[in-house]
Amino acid sequence: MTIRDMDGFYRLQGHFSGLEYGEHPIHIHLAKHCDNTIEIFNPLNETMRCPGSPYMIGHLHALVVGRNGRAVFQLDKLGQILHPFNISGRTVVIHDKLKFGAAVNRDDATGMIIGYPGKILSCAQIIVNCKPSC
Repeated sequence: MTIRDMDGFYRLQGHFSGLEYGEHPIHIHLAKHCDNTIEIFNPLNETMRCPGSPYMIGHLHALVVGRNGRAVFQLDKLGQILHPFNISGRTVVIHDKLKFGAAVNRDDATGMIIGYPGKILSCAQIIVNCKPSC
């Protein structure tokens, strides 16, 4: 994944392959290591309450994987909250394919997935390779 400055807003984008067809939750976690990815990056202290409510900044939209096992992810997020130096050293996690049920809901207003995301399929630490002015 890459993070690009778009005049004060930051674009996260990436290309993925080898995943099962369907929607996979993708999050930025607080942890600096992939063996401790319990808490989602949440600088505004929002809770996952119900559809239509504010959401955790690190709770990104679902990664939609095609039948060929590939996905392209692009998301323009809030300006300074997702500034590269605010998320540097944190981890980005792709979870197992969503299995809708009692614990998983979709917010119709935002498209966000609310509920338990499932096991970790992939995890990587976010490394920022630029000067503070990036």
